[in-house]
Amino acid sequence: ERIAIYPDYCDGIEVINTSNAPKCNENALWYGKTFDLYMTCGSDTHWLGRDNLGGIYTERELCSVEDHVSVIKNREPIELYQMKPLLCLK
Repeated sequence: ERIAIYPDYCDGIEVINTSNAPKCNENALWYGKTFDLYMTCGSDTHWLGRDNLGGIYTERELCSVEDHVSVIKNREPIELYQMKPLLCLK
């Protein structure tokens, strides 16, 4: 399957999703770098017992969805976290 993402209408892209296949993450990383999008990481953890998690470290505490959106829209510095690294970000 293909997903159409329009960079002029995106504030960012999740380049690492620990629930996705490695190729999906590689494609997202290429897309993020190619179009200079803000890149984030997550895990789609909707159940217990996951053995790999992903997320972000921020310079400030995030207390709401609005805080998270603000970090992305303002392109604040973050560090991507992968419990078991799936993708080299260099």
